[in-house]
Amino acid sequence: MARARTKPKSIRRQEILDAARKSLITRGYHDVHLDDVAVTAGVSKGAIYLYFKDKESMFSAVLKDVIDQLEERLKALPTQGTA
Repeated sequence: MARARTKPKSIRRQEILDAARKSLITRGYHDVHLDDVAVTAGVSKGAIYLYFKDKESMFSAVLKDVIDQLEERLKALPTQGTA
């Protein structure tokens, strides 16, 4: 029987971050459970712990990801004119 191909760790991590971000937006930090994020990301709750120590570190990574994306967008803006 052929083994199913697994996704690279970087893609799986990003899927978890995306699911966590969606949950944070819709439910708020205190109402989000790792079980919810796992279901949305299509992984087991235990898989989340392969990438993040706990809920706090997962959401810290979400915020870092959002900030990194914002910085990239700001860098792409034209630099014409004055502020």
